[in-house]
Amino acid sequence: MPNQTIVGTVPAASQAGLYSDRGVAKWRLKRLDDAIADFTKAVSLNPEYAPAYNNRGNAYLEMNRAEDAYKDFDRAISGARFRRRLQQQGQRRREAKQAGRRGEG
Repeated sequence: MPNQTIVGTVPAASQAGLYSDRGVAKWRLKRLDDAIADFTKAVSLNPEYAPAYNNRGNAYLEMNRAEDAYKDFDRAISGARFRRRLQQQGQRRREAKQAGRRGEG
């Protein structure tokens, strides 16, 4: 079965999730090279998409490519920490903005 491209009007960041999901399906079917290709496409579309790094790391482990797996796991962890910091900063900004509005009354 040829490797079909996921295209259309879906933004690249959202396509990353689709490629990663398809990669998981291929990984479960033991089509590891195809799965890794989809995970790699996902991170090329959205380099901050931590689940794709984690999924690719799992596939690498299954292929006995521990060094590649650890690199991807590190990237997944650092990406998740970065997102969490951004979310916390956004929450602080929203709280400060709301506090400013309450003080205007």
